[in-house]
Formats: sequence, structure tokens, C-alpha cells
Amino acid sequence: MNTEEIKSIPYNDFDQLPGNKLWLKSGGSYSLRHKYYIVTDNIHTYGRIYFAFDKALKTILETNNNIIVALGSTSGDFAIQTPEKKVIGYGEKKLFSTKVSLKLNNSFKALLDSRFFSSDYFWTDEFGIQLIKITYGAVIEFTFLKLANETPNLNVLILAGFMSLHNEGSNEALFSEGLV
Repeated sequence: MNTEEIKSIPYNDFDQLPGNKLWLKSGGSYSLRHKYYIVTDNIHTYGRIYFAFDKALKTILETNNNIIVALGSTSGDFAIQTPEKKVIGYGEKKLFSTKVSLKLNNSFKALLDSRFFSSDYFWTDEFGIQLIKITYGAVIEFTFLKLANETPNLNVLILAGFMSLHNEGSNEALFSEGLV
């Protein structure tokens, strides 16, 4: 499946998710520039995440009704923006910490955290209410602890969660392929 075929796939809205789980499954690649992940419930496709490199590593989530971009850095910090480069929020990861804080311009705040030596991560809102459990392994699994349509900023949480957990491996791969 080439890039043009992927772009023509109609994505379902997150509101149509019948269950409480989504998976990120590798859609294939022949280099990091062409690697992508499908956001799926194993029946329908809700979007895709892929990488782009234009002076900085970009991780892009394309869904049915929008596209958002995470602009990364080697420190683990990132900005979330629209394709028109309007920044809608920031993610910050402290050195030697498993925590990532997310602050959006619409005043939404969330924290991604994990216990040491665990493959489970949790997005919690500013009141400590768990929103999403992310299990990171060969396949990345998102379990919604509320209904998908009741989870605020769902697309941003999926992208920021993926970006936070996948950041170090992506940077290493970019260096090894000579893209940075």
C-alpha cells in the first residue's frame, strides 16, 4: 500500500468507536521516512500516525476531520500544532522522569505517568481522573476509561502519548538513517 492509497482511506470518527480500545498497528515501512501506524479497533480505521522531517522531527496524526502535528525535540519536549503552524499546546518531559505534562491553549491539562518497570501508562486530567491507559509493547494499546466521545481532546492525547513513548526510538532511528 503506497502513501496515496493510505490518504484515500476514509477514517471513522472517534465518536463511532463501539468499544473502549484502540490499537496502533504498524502499517509498514521501508524507511523511517515512510513508516506509519494505523489507529484501529481491529474493525475500522480511525486515522494514521506518520513521521515527517523538515528541519525537525514531526509526528503527524491524520484523522477524519483534522490533522495535528507534534514537533519534537531530543529533550522529550514537544509542541502540538495545526498544519498551519498554529500552536495549540505543549508537552514537557522532565529529565530522568517518566512523567509528561500536557498543556493546551484551551486550558486543558493532563499528565502521562507510569510506574517504573511497567509497560502501562495513564493519562490523567488535572483533577487526577484517569482518562486513558496506554499499554506500550509490540502493539500500542489505548484503553479509554471513559467513553471515547466523553474523553476531552482525544486526538491530542493519542498523538502526545505516542510521541512521548516513541520519541527516543525515533530520534535514534533518524540519526542512524542520516536524517538528522
